[in-house]
Amino acid sequence: MAAQWGGTGIPKSMENKVQYKSSLEHFAQYCHDNNADIETTAHLFADNGYAKLNNVVNSTSIENNPFYLGQKGIDNYLNNLSLEIDRAIANSIK
Repeated sequence: MAAQWGGTGIPKSMENKVQYKSSLEHFAQYCHDNNADIETTAHLFADNGYAKLNNVVNSTSIENNPFYLGQKGIDNYLNNLSLEIDRAIANSIK
């Protein structure tokens, strides 16, 4: 199961930050419930996407696929996004 979070940019307004956080929580739960283990990006320029895509061309197994993170890796990826939005919300409150 592949997961693709399409919004890595933090919104500017507090209302949108709160909505982003809610959407991320919903998405993370869906990924967890459906055993997502692959992360792709809508923006290949981010997170070395082009290099990863080139590596997939020559990959012979899922373990060598750079988009394969495993379920723990997906959880870690989404937890890091959650920490980022939490920090952005906290900084907006100050």
